[in-house]
Amino acid sequence: SYLFPCFQQGGLELRKREIFRLLGRLIATSISDGYIIDLPISIALCRIILNQSVDMKDYREIDKNFSQSVLSLRRLCCQYENLVAEASQGRTDTAESMSKLSQMISNMYIYFTVPGTDNRELIPGGNEIRVTPENFRQYLDRLTQVVLIEDTMDQVVEIKKGISDILPITCLRFFTPEEFQALLCQKDTTKWKAEEIRRNTICCHGYDESSPQVHFLVNVLTSFNADQRAKFLLFVTGSTRLPVGGWDKLSPKLTVVKKSCVSPDVTLPTCSTCQMYLKLPCYSSLAILRERLLYAIHNGQNYFALD
Repeated sequence: SYLFPCFQQGGLELRKREIFRLLGRLIATSISDGYIIDLPISIALCRIILNQSVDMKDYREIDKNFSQSVLSLRRLCCQYENLVAEASQGRTDTAESMSKLSQMISNMYIYFTVPGTDNRELIPGGNEIRVTPENFRQYLDRLTQVVLIEDTMDQVVEIKKGISDILPITCLRFFTPEEFQALLCQKDTTKWKAEEIRRNTICCHGYDESSPQVHFLVNVLTSFNADQRAKFLLFVTGSTRLPVGGWDKLSPKLTVVKKSCVSPDVTLPTCSTCQMYLKLPCYSSLAILRERLLYAIHNGQNYFALD
């Protein structure tokens, strides 16, 4: 699921304003530092931040069922409007279809409120105003305006303030919504290549590029799926994603050193995350290294040691 501000009854309280401003600062910092963050911001929110138009198609990432329901109503509205337009041009064979659609719209018993809420009104007195074929378009336009624009206004203002604390907000005009979303939270779908890992790995203190364990490590990393890649990166860098530009932009480079221990094959690897310093026992086989590394990255994320 993707992030999108929700309606705040009575306005946005101070604490929540501070949180949304902090979110803006996080977005700006990730852009300025070139790091992709694990923050699934919706394309709808990206469009709003960039002052671009947004519609219910963009809302699919947030609430697929709600979006599909509104889009279905919009198609029904368009059908009715097309029949009205044809009738106004003198066509006489549309009367029956118009009557059926009109009856269908009236029988839906929709009022000028936001669906799924406790009768939150779209216009004053909306609880008492029933949707008819004549005001159907007004209802749909008002629903889109409230859900996508008015309900998010206070939150987006604070996000923009946070961005402006770090970067000039005008910098964002160079991005399309899709580019902006990818810059912040692009999904990792590309398998790692052995050469890019070797090129950006420093081997020392017991290991060099020809060490069997280094070859084991590279082979294991290139076999990882997206979830395993994310967990490995979190283990060694503190982030689930590589910076923009991939391995070549990783700073500092990944350092792999030999971990001294009595029984290497039963010892887990550890990492000094701040220095991206992987301490790898001298495993006897690729299979053992893979097993030990996977165990460490899946179960050792909360481990902290002063070593």
